[in-house]
Amino acid sequence: YEIVGCDWSSDVCSSDLASTTTVKFPPNFPRFPWVGGMAYDSKRDIVCMVSSGGTGHLYRYSVKEGNWLDFRWHRVVNLHFLAYDPAMDRYIGWAEDQLVFISGEGEFLFVQKIADKLPGFGRLHQQGDVPSLALAVYPHGDELALVAFSVTGRLSPDNPDDSGVLAIWLYNVQTEQAVLTYKTQP
Repeated sequence: YEIVGCDWSSDVCSSDLASTTTVKFPPNFPRFPWVGGMAYDSKRDIVCMVSSGGTGHLYRYSVKEGNWLDFRWHRVVNLHFLAYDPAMDRYIGWAEDQLVFISGEGEFLFVQKIADKLPGFGRLHQQGDVPSLALAVYPHGDELALVAFSVTGRLSPDNPDDSGVLAIWLYNVQTEQAVLTYKTQP
């Protein structure tokens, strides 16, 4: 599923890669400036989106029923990524310097501030403007792969070294410890 070019103030489009369908937001749903992240809940057959900017909401769409279920305030205004972890039945988002944990039912669980626990993250973050760095979360239970991307990096057959991946960490939610497993060479 993906969000495709839409008018964010009035509708959202989802795609199953075979066809594209425009899905109108119910009139009582809060509008958002842009989508901060989206994830597919394979247990419930639900697509969740989080807004970035505004007041910070999580929106749940039932793929099976073809309608919006609800929206919830997730307490964090600028989520920039969202992933679903079927092993723990929860969502994990990234916001500035912290991981945000949301239950599979869409309820806020907890936050872990981790930027200072990621070796080398501070240097990457200070190398330019904040928007030039994005962090993706790839969860499997309490073990998370955290991948820092250069937003300006582009995959190109002419320049394979400019992949945009800056660093990769393995992070454990229980121990709150991270190991740097990959870093690009300057």
